[in-house]
Amino acid sequence: MVSNQRLDFSEFCAFMSKHWHERDQEAELRDAFRLFDRDNSGYITINELKQVMLNMGEKLNQEELEDMMREADVNRDGKLDYQEFVQKLLSTS
Repeated sequence: MVSNQRLDFSEFCAFMSKHWHERDQEAELRDAFRLFDRDNSGYITINELKQVMLNMGEKLNQEELEDMMREADVNRDGKLDYQEFVQKLLSTS
């Protein structure tokens, strides 16, 4: 990825899905979710998303973060649960 381009959630999910092995997919999905769910609440908040993306070297502005959340937040509650996270990841693979 070129540093001046925006990384959207679909691109991130596509990147993640390239590294999975089918037999380990469920465990890898859980591990990926735990990576984002830093407080173990069962949800990924926009602040948790921001922190993980920063750790991956992606400094996103508020609008970019909101776009990523909106893209995956099916029930529009402002956070991602495990099913929403998995649905988004699998839809890009």
